[in-house]
Amino acid sequence: MVFESVLITLKKSCKAITQDLVDQSSLKCHEVHNSMEIGFLIKLGLSFCVGAIWVVLSTTIADVLGTKLGGLVAGLPSTVVITLLFVGLVQGTDAATTAAGTVPAAFSINGPFLLLFCLFIRRGLVWALGAALFPWILLSSILVTLGPPKFIVGVVIWLFTMSATYWLLENRFVIPSYTKGNSIPTRTQMLFRAALTGTVVSLGVLLSKIGGPIFGGVAASFPAVFLSSLIISYFSGGADFSRGLAKAMTLSGFINVVCYGIVGFFTFPILGLWSGSLVSLIVSFITGYLTYALMQTKMS
Repeated sequence: MVFESVLITLKKSCKAITQDLVDQSSLKCHEVHNSMEIGFLIKLGLSFCVGAIWVVLSTTIADVLGTKLGGLVAGLPSTVVITLLFVGLVQGTDAATTAAGTVPAAFSINGPFLLLFCLFIRRGLVWALGAALFPWILLSSILVTLGPPKFIVGVVIWLFTMSATYWLLENRFVIPSYTKGNSIPTRTQMLFRAALTGTVVSLGVLLSKIGGPIFGGVAASFPAVFLSSLIISYFSGGADFSRGLAKAMTLSGFINVVCYGIVGFFTFPILGLWSGSLVSLIVSFITGYLTYALMQTKMS
């Protein structure tokens, strides 16, 4: 009887300990889930704010000072910084490195996007957006399904796409730059631009939540800033003005955003996420200065 009582007591104790461990594990999982959700909401909010500020700034500069300077600002890395940073914070530095390595190939898809927008914009905004976004979605889906090419292959694709896109816009489409833009937008117009851009950028961030680091790299290259800037410039200056901005963004975005991704691919594993992001940002702003000098001397 005493032996049976001891066994019953041990059973109850083991059951209580097991239940306590399960409860603690469930609580920790719940806390981690809540932490991840809060982190994603922070990322969503930051992306909304950064994207909105960036596009309002770039389109206002384009309106006042012309498409070259406006396109330069629009093509500097903005949402890609937040996307890669949060990929690293949530999934680790290795995942951020993988995502950064996909940026050259993924950003190359923006070449056909800009070409088709410029080709169809004189038929109307709806035509241009449909013609530009359809191949972007199709090519991005293929990239996610099949996986990105090797890093060096992605760089080669990026160099070819950038050169071909810019050459076509400059020499075949013969798109002029506008050195003097329109009047300064009103406060209402700026608020509309901010709301539009924030919404578009947030959609891109939501896409990055669906998949892993590869999809995160593709989402980091989603032309949210390009798309918002082109829509806004169309309404503020017309089809030809938006074409001029698209040509400037082709050079600036292809050089500066992709340089950020390339530098991040090499610096994230060595310097860590935060230091690697800082170095990548510094390098991209240096290339931004060189890009503007190139625009001033070579771009019509």
